[in-house]
Amino acid sequence: LESCRMVEMPDNFILNWEGKELTVSQKTMVGRKVFEIIFPDDTPKLYIHLATIATGQRMRMSIPEGRQELAAAIGAEIIKYYRTLQAKANEQ
Repeated sequence: LESCRMVEMPDNFILNWEGKELTVSQKTMVGRKVFEIIFPDDTPKLYIHLATIATGQRMRMSIPEGRQELAAAIGAEIIKYYRTLQAKANEQ
């Protein structure tokens, strides 16, 4: 069996999303790890955290609430970014 190398998510990175370069930073807010998303235009910053809802399901949530669709879409792209990093590390 080959060992799978775990990769740390960088503290800051650029994410290409819908033709825009978003600046993503990991932060800690009230003891929670969150991702701060800065848009290249006048879109307000977005903060995303992974929450466990009443059903036990894990969901990406926006802080403050109200931008859930955007949080889910960008959160999914962050996961893809991390999986790409993981795959590249395991190719070596």
